[in-house]
Amino acid sequence: MLLLILIVMVAGMGQVKGQYAKVRAEYVGPYPANTGGTNGAAGTAGIGGSQGALGTHSTSTPADLNDTNYTTNFAAVKAASGTNGTGIGGGAGKSSTSYLTLNFTGTISPKIGDQVFLKISPSNSVVLVGADPKSQVTIQGFNGATSAGSAFALSTLATNADGYYVFPVTADFTSIKILVTTGDTGLATGNPATTQADVYDVYMFDPTCNPAKSTAINFTGVSLLSSINNPDNAIDGNLSTYSSFNAGIGLGATLIESINLYHLSKVGEAATVTLSVPQALVAVGLLGNLQIEAFNGATSVGAISVSALLQGTDLLGLLQSGKISTLTFLPPGGQFDRINVSMGSLLNVSGSLNLYEVQITPAKPTFTAPSLQNITICSGNTATFTPNAPASGNELRWYKNATGGTWVPGNSYTTANLTAPDTIYVAQAIIGCAGESERVPATVVVNTIVPGSIAAGQTICSGTQPAAFTGVAATSTAIGAVITYQWQKSSNDNTHYANISGATGATFTESANLNQNTYYKRIATTTLNGVSCTANSNEIVITLHPKPPTPFVSIN
Repeated sequence: MLLLILIVMVAGMGQVKGQYAKVRAEYVGPYPANTGGTNGAAGTAGIGGSQGALGTHSTSTPADLNDTNYTTNFAAVKAASGTNGTGIGGGAGKSSTSYLTLNFTGTISPKIGDQVFLKISPSNSVVLVGADPKSQVTIQGFNGATSAGSAFALSTLATNADGYYVFPVTADFTSIKILVTTGDTGLATGNPATTQADVYDVYMFDPTCNPAKSTAINFTGVSLLSSINNPDNAIDGNLSTYSSFNAGIGLGATLIESINLYHLSKVGEAATVTLSVPQALVAVGLLGNLQIEAFNGATSVGAISVSALLQGTDLLGLLQSGKISTLTFLPPGGQFDRINVSMGSLLNVSGSLNLYEVQITPAKPTFTAPSLQNITICSGNTATFTPNAPASGNELRWYKNATGGTWVPGNSYTTANLTAPDTIYVAQAIIGCAGESERVPATVVVNTIVPGSIAAGQTICSGTQPAAFTGVAATSTAIGAVITYQWQKSSNDNTHYANISGATGATFTESANLNQNTYYKRIATTTLNGVSCTANSNEIVITLHPKPPTPFVSIN
């Protein structure tokens, strides 16, 4: 037996794409504003020689950073050291610097814990063997003329999948400085040292939509061939890509993907996970092996299995068919800055857990009472759903479908006139953001009533009673509906009807003697979930023949 014990942590800098807006740093001119540097000292004159020249610094085409071409257009930040002095014992030219400052000019600027992404291509002239141009480019945040937080050389920064350097923000700032520094001029070659940074793009993600910061994966226990592939796809804002959990063959093994957030979630925000699972896992009732857990630092603030999240929802059918489902978990312990999704390895269960997106969203919508979420109406009427109002900055989105489709906004939703049951779905989202909570179903039960009919009219003699009224009973397609009756009659005009006391059956026998034409109808009422709906039967008339006059007999 071959057992492979895997306890591995792999961290990745997951760039967030798609649904998350970028806030770009801009060059504020005109040139030479927000550029500058120092000219390195000239080398001193040697015996029989002369002093060298001062170093130089420059920034060309900084306005290119304000266009939308981040592939070929760039600002070139360059510096060259001073030249050496000539003559015997001439001194070396000294280091120069050059800088470019870019500004976050809008209402959104980097805050502590954020990341700024920079597309920079550094180069230099090699004066010392092995000199790394990345070590000669430094990034620093500023507020006005005051530096903010730590400075980092490019050589110390990680890069993301697109090749951008990832600058960790250690203090709030509104501008960012890119500084290049040369070495001294080499005495051996006499060639000035040069350093250049070509700056193509600098941006941060708009925090409004809660982009994730990075992902990490971890395998624990005893497992063979377990893997998590493309983990960054779980935070790319694209529901057509996914991170894939493959459990392999194991005993007590667990696959974990951690999603690290920039900041603590706000009070009332939830962890929302979009996934699909192996149908075999659903079929054998092992959804409890899938778990979502939220953390504040190293402290767990809540964990729940997928099977527990499904209770009280209609999402199980989607999972059983292998379709994508979105689940929202509001951690009971409060705010969080990390979400873990884990899958226990299982013997004889094939397939992979596909994790399409993990994000912070508002909690899923709630209703103050079940009757507001499940409304019963009479056929042909409308239903209006009014969940609890969203928090400021959030909105409710109404859908016709459990997945996909288009939405309409509104704190309430009114259906069309309905003659059949219907289900509407509502999610909660931050205004302007694509990410949204799990959709909550709101159902309409239609209470139908077919009144049936009563038998045909009769012609009788005045002062007598009609035969018993029969007919076809009322029906309803609403399961659990209770049908009751009330007979009514109207004398002469067929307009003003009154209830007949005690006449509450499907049939009716008139006990009064009639002395004028009289109209009858039966009102059928169906009651379901406390909602009563009525419909009238046809109307019949009892027509009276007057009694013949008493014969007059005269005896002479």
